[in-house]
Amino acid sequence: MVDASSDDLVGMDARQLAQRCTAEQQRYHQRQPSDDRYCLELFLRAIYRRDEIAWSLVYQQFFGTVLAWVHQHPCANLVLAHEEPDTYASEAFSRFWVATHPTHAPPQPAGTPAIYMSTPRFLTLASILAYLKHCLNGVMLDKMRWLQARQREGPLDPSISLPASEKSDQSAQELWALVERALPDRRERRLAYLLFVLEMKPREIVQHAPHDFSTAQEVYRLTRNILDRLRRNPALLLWREGD
Repeated sequence: MVDASSDDLVGMDARQLAQRCTAEQQRYHQRQPSDDRYCLELFLRAIYRRDEIAWSLVYQQFFGTVLAWVHQHPCANLVLAHEEPDTYASEAFSRFWVATHPTHAPPQPAGTPAIYMSTPRFLTLASILAYLKHCLNGVMLDKMRWLQARQREGPLDPSISLPASEKSDQSAQELWALVERALPDRRERRLAYLLFVLEMKPREIVQHAPHDFSTAQEVYRLTRNILDRLRRNPALLLWREGD
């Protein structure tokens, strides 16, 4: 492995690196000799310099790879029945971004270049991709645990319209009023309405309300927060007990 910070790479901007990275990845998949220094350097700039352009290009370049990992995961059949595969891929990148932030990383050995300090010390593209795959595995397992907990506890399900309950003595309007009171944040109330009442999927919500929800991953994260809050709400607990 040639040093990823050698002169031929330092002079390239992020887009030039991305172009070479794409070409080398194509050669790799065609089982031809390839050079992973360009992909590695693109990742290093995204991770260590927090270069937003490099990060965006890394996301574009490797999103398909992570998406393939989603489908190959042992939990895929179960979790993909509840969420779009790109949601899990996006969440994996989000975890990777947070996990490699300097405030979350261990100290580095003496002599590490300044721009590479205070973050996980990746020396090869393979080690970076392995860490990214580890992040995805965490996402998939968390979803499995969430589904198992929901089955045990019978929590509210975003795939089911909340107002629909044949056994309820309260009207749909009364139930929704309880939900609204449990969610003081405007965005959470709107998301709950789109999910539970209109039964919209995360992709549809992003298309319907892009100013409030920019990505399906954000919708997924907020949904988990909403469900946790509703599950603990005393008024809704009483309603469920009397349902």
